[in-house]
Amino acid sequence: MQPDPYIKARKEYDEITHNINASKQNWQRIAFILGFALIISIASNIFTIKKAHIVPYIVQVDNLGRALATSEARELPLNDERIIKAFVYQYIDMARSVISDPEALRKNLSQVYQDSIKSVQGNFLDVYYKDNNPFDYAQNKGTRHIELLVFLKEAENTYSVEWREIERNYDNQVLGEAHYKALVSVIQIPHTDEDQYRENPLNPFGLYVTSLSWAKLM
Repeated sequence: MQPDPYIKARKEYDEITHNINASKQNWQRIAFILGFALIISIASNIFTIKKAHIVPYIVQVDNLGRALATSEARELPLNDERIIKAFVYQYIDMARSVISDPEALRKNLSQVYQDSIKSVQGNFLDVYYKDNNPFDYAQNKGTRHIELLVFLKEAENTYSVEWREIERNYDNQVLGEAHYKALVSVIQIPHTDEDQYRENPLNPFGLYVTSLSWAKLM
């Protein structure tokens, strides 16, 4: 008995259709696996980029450039006393020094005001600079150089600073020397956004003087 040609054709058609569907499903599985692997790869790369960082090192060298000591440069906490000491030293230096360049002197005094709260600006700095105009001094007498000597913590957020002032005329002749002492109270208001940093870029740690007084030592 000859097989029914219709049934044979139907069987061949079903086999072809099955093979096409199986091939389609295989390609769909492969595409899904590749897509999932791509997502994992992208996520892994993003995580790696965010985690990757450069570890800086501090290298101490002698006068010939030979390395003497090496240590990892560790991040300091914002309230580290070394940061506060550097801030106070810089503040006193800019507040008391007199230099011949009026534009640089103006920038120093502007930074002193920026690093002071309003009560210090109005109650101390304005009064002092009204009676001791540094621009008049630079024009008529010469320069005043600061040598910082002592930094001590007196109380919470309050520090004492001692320094020597050396006055010279423009022939580099010493006009006089004097010792001074200041009491400085400091508060920290860290910058929380880019705008605050942009307003005062030279004070990245957000340190501000809340109380200030100085006097000449006998």
